[in-house]
Amino acid sequence: MYTVNGVPYFRLDSLLSDSDAKILDREISWGLTLAAETSHSEGSEFSRGDAELSLYDHQFKDCGFAKDELTPEEAERFQTLSFPQRARYLKIAKKAYLPWATCYSLTNITSWVRKMETQGKVFTEESKRLFPNLIDWAQSLPVFKGIGRIEILGMDPCQHATCHRDTDPAVWKQKDQLLMLSPRGDKRFYIFDEVKKEKIYANSKLFTFDDLAYHGVDSSPYFTYSVRIDGPFTEEYDRKISYDRMK
Repeated sequence: MYTVNGVPYFRLDSLLSDSDAKILDREISWGLTLAAETSHSEGSEFSRGDAELSLYDHQFKDCGFAKDELTPEEAERFQTLSFPQRARYLKIAKKAYLPWATCYSLTNITSWVRKMETQGKVFTEESKRLFPNLIDWAQSLPVFKGIGRIEILGMDPCQHATCHRDTDPAVWKQKDQLLMLSPRGDKRFYIFDEVKKEKIYANSKLFTFDDLAYHGVDSSPYFTYSVRIDGPFTEEYDRKISYDRMK
């Protein structure tokens, strides 16, 4: 298991006041309600081999496998769809499971491989209108030199996120740095210890972890969300926070 400062996740709750958490939660709730469109995950963790198979419920079929069931005619039409439309079609027609029902990106460039880059990144006009407090709060944190990406990741009631790692550590050598914000503190996010075969739940409203460690989200009877903020740390926090795989 990849750790941060020797622990599965490293708490930074002192940087989030109770009043800020309430303000952010209120704004995010209204913002997601009013947003023109939120993406739906095409979730392919299991089919690409990055899932922890012992925890995966095999009655759920992710979109990677669902795509394999497209006929040539369906596949051709599928290419004409937008990303959210593709996810919806696979859910409706091919019984696919969408582990992240809501994904809202605040920046203009959302690529995972470019998440640490700050050059050329701007907040969209809609996000500046709907999430001004979240943007201001993120930019005021003493942690980041700049913001590379902010995404709101929401889970529908009774849905889980497949236990996975974001990519293969053998091929990804970049030093990723991030914060996870959970204003309500109720998202059942966990780090998975592959050796002990146990889940370690993040009991924190603001923390960092190594996204190459196996992680997932257990289901809840109501909508939950968290906010992922990516970007290079300041020199101070680069010294304070050690992603142990980089040693």
